Amino acid sequence: MKDPWLHTFQQKIPTIQARTDSIIYIPMSIHNVGKDDATGHLRESAIYQALCILNEDFYEANVQFYIKDTIIYHNRSEWFDHASVVDGAYMMFEANRDSSLNIYIVGNPAGNCGYNLPYAGIAMNTACMGPEDHTLAHEVGHAFSLPHTFLGWEGDVYDYKNETPRKVTYDYTYFKDSLILDTTIIDTAFVEYVERKNCTIAGDGFCDTPPDYLSRRWPCNTNDNLSIELQKDPDNVDFRSDGSLIMSYASDICASRFSPNQITAVRENIKQQKRYLINYKKPLDKIPTESVTLESPQEAESVSIYTPYFTWTAEPNASKYIFQISRFQDFRFIQLETQTENPYISDIQGLRNNIKYFWRVKAVNAYDGCTQFSEVRSFVGTESVGTTNNLSDRKVNIYPTILEEGEKFRIHIENKVGSEIVRVQLFDLTGVTRYDEKFQLSGTSDLDEILVNAPSTPGMYILSIASSQGNQTIVKIQVF
Repeated sequence: MKDPWLHTFQQKIPTIQARTDSIIYIPMSIHNVGKDDATGHLRESAIYQALCILNEDFYEANVQFYIKDTIIYHNRSEWFDHASVVDGAYMMFEANRDSSLNIYIVGNPAGNCGYNLPYAGIAMNTACMGPEDHTLAHEVGHAFSLPHTFLGWEGDVYDYKNETPRKVTYDYTYFKDSLILDTTIIDTAFVEYVERKNCTIAGDGFCDTPPDYLSRRWPCNTNDNLSIELQKDPDNVDFRSDGSLIMSYASDICASRFSPNQITAVRENIKQQKRYLINYKKPLDKIPTESVTLESPQEAESVSIYTPYFTWTAEPNASKYIFQISRFQDFRFIQLETQTENPYISDIQGLRNNIKYFWRVKAVNAYDGCTQFSEVRSFVGTESVGTTNNLSDRKVNIYPTILEEGEKFRIHIENKVGSEIVRVQLFDLTGVTRYDEKFQLSGTSDLDEILVNAPSTPGMYILSIASSQGNQTIVKIQVF
């Protein structure tokens, strides 16, 4: 059954301006669902990539999306792999967040790539959140009133050999504006003609989307995005479906746009039916640079597998950095992905001795997932608990490294380069900075001494000593 609001609205489309200068920003609550044992979650890098694609798909509509607050994690196997749309509805009723478009990313959303429940939210399959996938935009289109371009053919397989009917029926039981159980709802739709004589009442009701009877995934010709499969309307006029339309079931490589009338409907549906979602103020600025710049370790440097430490440049407007490690330079398999709000990370576990790894970093924020990953650098894990770079082979003595709360420890640095600045930092194992100070080395003695107070909280800490000459020492400090 077509949204009653849309049915009424489509009679007014010619009198309404499709695109305006005002951008509508829509908050999304992203629910990243895993299994009971905390496995199966979609990587956050893939979520931000999907956000980027979604905003590109809705760019012409002047509708843009951002992640409200933070990504929400659930460990619920019965949600991760749910057998029916009704099960998915109960998941959403339990976990939905107010004043936002709720998106659930699961392993199996009732056997679908995705589905939208007008009264609850959107469920997405992790397998359909890839770098070229437009399924999320398709389901969001549904959330804002858009039907399939093949409305009426759902659940039916078109056969060119058969006469094309003038009407079709389809099951709409779970996709009304409320959940109705123990009742089957069957609706009837007029079939669209190539000649647009019934386009306002047939199919999806948009006169700028041509006929489409294909209700299963289909490929297109790459030169014109039209379906390979030939169809004929009730007047026996042959045609091919337009695969560029996101609301079709064309392969993702074909889909790229909404029609002008679909855009008009999306914007007006938001303004008239879902005003609680509207934000006209840009939530965050985009991150201005293409990618972060890696600082340390340098290419092919040895890194302690017990006290690894990685740093990169802080990027304007970034609220989070996605850090990845792989055994492969092209990152076709990702060994580790984690996130941090700081331009450094130290709480990395699972590295192995004498193994070559590659690492990279991506800056993101709740509105901008389109930034590129940094360059890729390699490093070699080592069991040596000491320095990753000993300040250009100068003697660096740190003692004691096992201290009582508040006890001072000494850093002696051999002087070979004259006057220079040394930055001393202490981080706890969550990456929080506990000490950060710069010292001017005199350059007048063989050994310069720096005194530092140990933190007052017991625990393990990472000590970083960075020279203005571009070198660094990293050591583990234990406080009792």
